Formats: sequence, structure tokens, C-alpha cells
Amino acid sequence: MLSAGHQRKREMRYAAIILAGLLAQSIRVHAGQDDAVRALRDGAYAQAEALAQAWSSEVEATNAPDSLKVAQALDLVVATALANGKAADSATLASARRAVAIKERQLGPSSADLATSLHNLAGIHDRRGEFLVALPLHERALSIRRLKVPPDSPEIADSLDARTRTLLSLDRRSDAERAIERSLVIRLAHATDSPLKLARTLELSGRAKRDAGRYQDAADDLDRALELWNQFAPNHPDKGGALDERGYVCVLQGDIPGSRRVWSEASALADERLHDWHPERARSLRSLALAEFALGELGSARALRERAVSIGERSMSSCDPEVAFQFNDLAISLQYDGDYAGAERLFRREVATMRTCLGPHHVNLATAVFNQFVLAREMGSYAEAQQLGQRAVQLWTNALGPNHPFVALGLNDLAGHFVSGAASSESITPTLLGR
Repeated sequence: MLSAGHQRKREMRYAAIILAGLLAQSIRVHAGQDDAVRALRDGAYAQAEALAQAWSSEVEATNAPDSLKVAQALDLVVATALANGKAADSATLASARRAVAIKERQLGPSSADLATSLHNLAGIHDRRGEFLVALPLHERALSIRRLKVPPDSPEIADSLDARTRTLLSLDRRSDAERAIERSLVIRLAHATDSPLKLARTLELSGRAKRDAGRYQDAADDLDRALELWNQFAPNHPDKGGALDERGYVCVLQGDIPGSRRVWSEASALADERLHDWHPERARSLRSLALAEFALGELGSARALRERAVSIGERSMSSCDPEVAFQFNDLAISLQYDGDYAGAERLFRREVATMRTCLGPHHVNLATAVFNQFVLAREMGSYAEAQQLGQRAVQLWTNALGPNHPFVALGLNDLAGHFVSGAASSESITPTLLGR
């Protein structure tokens, strides 16, 4: 029989063993979190998601299901899944909602930590094309951060940028431009420490100026963004966003070979850094197809567009505007190949998707209707074409103002239709207006 002293020593030895095990587990868990964050920062999105899922499983196994640790693990799972192209997955949305619910219960409605989960949830809705759901979530996250962190904090700029993307998608350009101005002040103050965040904000600025018809100003911002990417992270997949926008500005400035070079680089980067069914690969394929088509490589353009549609239907939400854009572009290829019935079906799917998801007055709907006008005229349905052309011009005028280049394009083609009843015209794609 052990003495009391020996028993106490044995208990202390067991306690030390247990404590060492718990400490090792804690180190392993934190290492898993750090590895996932590092992979996310570096753009290794598939690896980041796998690491985040593994870390979250360990946290779930060792903590109560409604604990803050679980919510914080879910935050990382959501952020990595979103970056890895999983916004359309119901599991991603469920995890984001669960993180918000846990933090609201544990921390109340105005916690700085809650803002992170709201930011993630809004980002999912934004990528799914659910902009009217995303916007109030962005507003709420921004309001919390304005109360809880200094006014020059990069977190404020993060919320401003996320909100800006949604505002641009909702055609609220003046609101977006004001948010970009405020964000750029913060980004420039932190440019030495966070140059890539400045690059992302400059990309948004370029997009807003492109939407406003200020093409050279847009090019200047996007070139500055690309300089930062090339200096600090030349192979990061997020560089593709700035490349994509720069390619559209090339098109609008009449430099089709330039757009092809830029979009070829974006497509190669997506192929190298993203998984086969990532939505950004579909976007890069569709953009490259636009340049191929404009340069007369019609077969190559159609193949790229068919691949983009295949990826989109597999990995994107039905209300993601990209899905409608893909329908539009493939319809144009079918139209030029003489498959008018197939083109008409895809144009109708595009218009129906935009009306359902974006509303009856959205600027991108104008472009879809305009392309229906071109097809109807080519098919000899002149009365229908006239109605469609007038509708497109009115939508563009309401959304962009009477002096926007797209309004002039529509009026020019509509005038040609009235004069000849059968004038030919090139279709355009709605991605000239927004990504």
C-alpha cells in the first residue's frame, strides 16, 4: 500500500502528463490555425481550406459547440472556403450563419469580433449575387468597426472595400466612389505594411472609373495595382482581378491585342493557382474568349465559352451575375455560327436570370436586352428588334446617364435599324460593365 506521500507524487506525475498532453494539443491546434492563415494569405486556397477544416474539427472536438473558439474556427473555415470558390456551397453559408449566431449569443450585437463573422457572411451573399442581402450585413459590420477600432484602421478599409463591391454591383456608383475615397486614405497610410491591400482598393477604384466611362483614369489605377502585385506577389491568384479589369479597359480603349495579352496572363495564373472548377477560372476563360472573338478566332472563343459555362453551372450560384454573362457570351458564339434558336434560348435565360436576381432596371440587363435586339434584327424580326433596342437605350440612359458611351452605341445601332431595317452590328457583353 502506497503512503500518502507516494500517492501524492503519482497524482502529480499523472497531472503533469495530462497537462503536457493538453499543451501539445494546444500547440498543434494553434499551429494548424497559423498554417491555414499563412496559406490563405499566400493564395494557396485549396491548402488553406483543408488546413482550416482540420483545425476546426479539432476545435469542435475539444470545445462546447456554442463556444467562441468554435465560432472563430468557423470564421477561418468560411474565409478559406470563400477564397477557394465555395460561396455557392450550402455548407459554407451554414457555417457563416452559425458563427454569427454564436457570437451574437456570447458577445452581444456590437462586438468587434462579431464584425468579422458578419463580414464573411456578407461576402458569401455577395459572391452568390444576393446583393440586397449582402449590403445590410456589410453596413452592420462597418458600423461596428467604426465604433470599436480607430478610424484609420485597415479593418475599416476592409469593410469599406467589401461594401463597395456590393454597391458597384447594385449600380450605386456615387456611393461606391465615396467609399473608395475614404478607403484609399487608409490604404495609403498603411501602404508600406500592406501594399497588396492598397492594390485591391486601387482595383476597385479602377472598376468604378471604368463603369463611369473614365477609361484612362481607370487604366492608371489598375496599372498602379498591377505594379504592386508584380513587386510583392507576382504569382498570387488575386492578381487576376486587376488583370481582368485591365483587359476590359483595353477593349474599351480599342486595344484588343492588349486585352488578349492581359487576359492570357490572367487565365494562365488561374490555371496555375486555382482548382479546376474554381469560379475565377470561368471568369478568366470568358474574358479571354472575348478577345479571341474580337480578333476573329471564333472557334477558340466558342470553346473557351463552353468551358466557362460548364464551370459556372457546376460551381456558381444561379444568381451570380457571372452565370448570366456566360449565357450571353456563349449565345453570341452560337449566333455567329448560325444557331439562332440556341442563341435565342441562352439570351432568354440570361435576361430571366438578371430580372430575377438583379431587378428589372439593372444596367447589365440593358446589355442583355441590346444583344437580343441584335439577334432579332439579324433574324428579320424588325418590330421586335425595335422594341428591344429602345428598351436597352432607355435602361442604359437611366443607369449610366445620357452621355455614357454605351448610350451612344445603342442610339447609333438603333438609328441604323430605323434607316435600313437590317443593318449589321456587333454584339457586346455585359462584362464590360461589371465583374
